[in-house]
Amino acid sequence: MTDDVKRTRASQFAPGQSGNAAGVRSRKPKPLLGLADLNRTILKIAASETTLTRGDRSRTVNMLERNAWALASGKGNRLAAKDFLDLVRTAGYYFERRDPDAIRQGQDRSAAL
Repeated sequence: MTDDVKRTRASQFAPGQSGNAAGVRSRKPKPLLGLADLNRTILKIAASETTLTRGDRSRTVNMLERNAWALASGKGNRLAAKDFLDLVRTAGYYFERRDPDAIRQGQDRSAAL
């Protein structure tokens, strides 16, 4: 059946050219998280609650306070605690520069959930 179809010279590619001359349209990959989303996630993790045990007492604290205690006590992974506190500080600065009320609004929204 395809043998019956004759292609005209006008529909053929020019000599030395094949396929789509314009090429495939380039697409930018979508970022997984934007900077604001990443900073918001870091602050959300810092505000999440966990249990801190000191001696025979246990109490509920947020992750920020727990990492501060870990850094102060010298137990556990000091560098991980320091890095976490630096990330939280940087995320806080990001929102303070963009919108000083953004942190308070985020806390109000998380309290409603």
